[in-house]
Amino acid sequence: MKAARYLCWLAWAQKGRVALGATLGTLWMVGLTLPPYLLSRTIDDNLAPGWVLALPASPQAWRAAACLLPAE
Repeated sequence: MKAARYLCWLAWAQKGRVALGATLGTLWMVGLTLPPYLLSRTIDDNLAPGWVLALPASPQAWRAAACLLPAE
């Protein structure tokens, strides 16, 4: 019980850091969901049946592909 009380006190004493960490963690997780979403939207919106050249020509596809590249 003492450990839980200490952790609550520590979080209360460091509320700014806790809030910043929660915000950055949330933004990071949302950022991880965007590339698959954008790529699926590009495929669904621009790729007509039997016409496979629509995907490389789509600007949204290139943006989605750029999101998938590793950062340097």
